[in-house]
Amino acid sequence: MTTATIKGVISLDSSGLKTGLKEAGESANGLNNKFSGIAKGMGQIAGAVGAFAIVGTAIKSLADNASNISDLSQATGIASSNIQKLGVAANVAGMGSESFFQSLDKLRNAQGEALAGNVKTQETFSNFGISLTDLASLKPDELFARISKSMQSFGNDPKAFSSLRDLMGAKATDLLGVMDALNKGVGNNIPIISDDDLKRLALMKQENMELAE
Repeated sequence: MTTATIKGVISLDSSGLKTGLKEAGESANGLNNKFSGIAKGMGQIAGAVGAFAIVGTAIKSLADNASNISDLSQATGIASSNIQKLGVAANVAGMGSESFFQSLDKLRNAQGEALAGNVKTQETFSNFGISLTDLASLKPDELFARISKSMQSFGNDPKAFSSLRDLMGAKATDLLGVMDALNKGVGNNIPIISDDDLKRLALMKQENMELAE
C-alpha cells in the first residue's frame, strides 16, 4: 500500500470542515441528488462532529477521498465502512487517521511475516492469543480488534505494550486511545457512505477534473 493512498484516506482538517461539506453538498444537489442519501448523510456527519465535540474533525471532502477509501479497502481487504469508522475513531483519539492507517499497514506486514514463517513475529502475535490459523483468516481490522480485546486484560503489562509496538510500530498510548474510542462506540453512529456512492463520488471528481482541463 502506498503512503499516498494512506494520506488520502479520511483526511480531517478543521479549516476544511464547513467548506468540504458545503462543496460536496452543492455538487450532489447540482446533480439532482443523484447520490442516494449523500446530502442527508453530510448533515448527519456535521451533527455527529458537534455531538462528539471534536475540534476540526470531519471528512474534508467526500469527493476527494472517495477513491482513496476504495483503494485502501481493496489493498487491505477491509470493508470501506470499517475504514470510515476506524478513521473517525483515530481522529477522535488524537492519533490521526493517517498515522493509524500506517500502523495498521505495519500490522498487515507483520501478519505476512508471521505467515511466511517468522518465528519471532509469530510469538509476538501469540502474546495476544492469536494463532497461525487466526492469522490466515483474519483481516487487519479484525486483528486489531483481537489485539484490543487482549490489551484490556493486560492492564499496564510492559510486555503487552512492547508487543503492540513491535507489531504496529506506533506509540502504544496512541493505539490504546484508538482502542478506547472504538470500545466507547465512536464511529458506530456516523453515516456510512456505501461502496456505490464512493464510486459515484470518485467518478464525479474525475468528471470535474476533466471539465476543468
